[in-house]
Amino acid sequence: MNHELKTHPEPFAAICRGEKRFEYRYSGDRIFTIGDILLLKEFIPETETFTGETIKVKITYLLSGGQFGVPKDYCIMSIAPLSLFEEYELMTADERKEFSAGLFESVINTIRPGTYPNKKEALDETDK
Repeated sequence: MNHELKTHPEPFAAICRGEKRFEYRYSGDRIFTIGDILLLKEFIPETETFTGETIKVKITYLLSGGQFGVPKDYCIMSIAPLSLFEEYELMTADERKEFSAGLFESVINTIRPGTYPNKKEALDETDK
């Protein structure tokens, strides 16, 4: 299951840097399970707006409320960034095509700079 969650800027940045590997969340309105994907969306509470920045992480461990001092209806989750393979598996067909074209373009331009100066040419190449 996937969950979209608001995340304040400071903890969001710490997660992106790989420094914060846990989430403490209210769980009275949803069920979190190991293996679930969290789409964390950076949210500025003062203006009640999203920045547009997101990161996907997976739940690797779950400590449910009501034990070890965690309040009922709350949980502590260990989280880990998704691997490239896991990200790819979650993509739509169009997202996969665009991702593959960008990867193809990067590799070719590393080997032969300037071969595919734009994504359209790289996309056309992936259709062959």
